[in-house]
Amino acid sequence: MARKRGKQDGRPALVKRDGALALTFVNTGSRRSRRLRDYADLLAWSVEHGALTAADADRLERLAAEHPQDAEAGFAAAEELHALLSRIFNGRVDGTAPAAETIRELDALLERSVPRRMLTLGRARPEWRLAEDPDRDLFRPLWPVADSATRILTSGDYDKVRRCAGEGCDLLFLAKGRGMPRRWCSDKSCGVPLRSRRHYLRVVKPARKAEDARLAARSRRISSEVDGV
Repeated sequence: MARKRGKQDGRPALVKRDGALALTFVNTGSRRSRRLRDYADLLAWSVEHGALTAADADRLERLAAEHPQDAEAGFAAAEELHALLSRIFNGRVDGTAPAAETIRELDALLERSVPRRMLTLGRARPEWRLAEDPDRDLFRPLWPVADSATRILTSGDYDKVRRCAGEGCDLLFLAKGRGMPRRWCSDKSCGVPLRSRRHYLRVVKPARKAEDARLAARSRRISSEVDGV
């Protein structure tokens, strides 16, 4: 069960953006990252993206070894959550509203795997927290993902879900910020190459074509002058 925490098997780390942990979770099924394979993968991913502390992951790893069937149930729930969120958020990008049945399935999954939220007094004001539930302990990696998903689904962030416009990239992200919403998951990995290609097609290529035409015309003129002599 033990597996090194952090980047998994050489796959690119899909960095959590704008607090959208649920979208980062959906991105584990993208072309740029292999889907999580088992409960150990789920724990490693959770630590990498701040959904669990390393200490919590170690404790859950020991618990999973003691209760393998419960760990399998926890991972099966994670796969179901991934499928539902992928269907919902990719549908949003494609302009399709989620089906009522999909929302019912998501609600049923959350009811059996995520403990109820309870209102507690924080440092400055009341706040929502998930109640501790030992019977659902091995489902704990799902809790912050589910919380992130419900926050996006029930707020204006739902309308800001985007799919990267980079060539060969299908990562989802939240297009937050002022001004024009960004079109890429990352300016460095996808935005710069696309902008560079557009600059080449718009500026460099026409300039080179014009220079080639000028040189060809000069060559013809010189040839004509030589033939005339």
